[in-house]
Amino acid sequence: MRKLLSIALIVLAVGGFVWKRPPSRATLRERAQGSRRQVTRIQQRIRRRGGDAALSGKEAAEAFLRQAGVSYQLQHHPQVFTAQEIAEAEDVSGDRVAKVVMVQADELPVMLLLPASQRVDFNALPDILGARSVRLAKEEEFADLFPGSEIGAEPPFGHGNAVAVYVEQSLAEQSDTICAAGTHTDTVTLAYEDFARLVEPTVATFAQEDPIPAHLREVGRNQED
Repeated sequence: MRKLLSIALIVLAVGGFVWKRPPSRATLRERAQGSRRQVTRIQQRIRRRGGDAALSGKEAAEAFLRQAGVSYQLQHHPQVFTAQEIAEAEDVSGDRVAKVVMVQADELPVMLLLPASQRVDFNALPDILGARSVRLAKEEEFADLFPGSEIGAEPPFGHGNAVAVYVEQSLAEQSDTICAAGTHTDTVTLAYEDFARLVEPTVATFAQEDPIPAHLREVGRNQED
């Protein structure tokens, strides 16, 4: 049995795939319970250094990246409300623009990050997340995890790793990532390698191509649009 296991691991390694065990329910619960405390501590630390009583989501995102010593580029565009509209406004491929989708896995918050051109395959999520049930989160269930950010424009970092983050495999294969910077008019571009180092996400396959043209989609606030 041990020999068979070793052979299986070698096959996986040669194929370039590294399996990472999903967090247990206890781990997800612990992260959820500590998330708001960690967010508060991060915000307080940034405010002490910046001298601001309250930072906007954009200011907090930039301060977090500066503190981490990460190179990034800030972009400004007309107000839009979906990740695919961001791609169109900035004239880039939707494969490079990261869409944040917040879900509740057994009533615990989980962040999913996938290309703007794809949609979440909810049928695949229970097995991937190790949960009995997974549903799209309501705004009030995650809004306070991103203080200062506009709903639907939450940056996928700066939350202290308090929320489990899963990244779609195809997004992880991009050299850089474009994501919301706390507002519906700003995005930030950073190397995916830097993002992965900061957030330590789990990479998995949980998305599928979106067959619906962008102009026919109903605009949603939680980014599963």
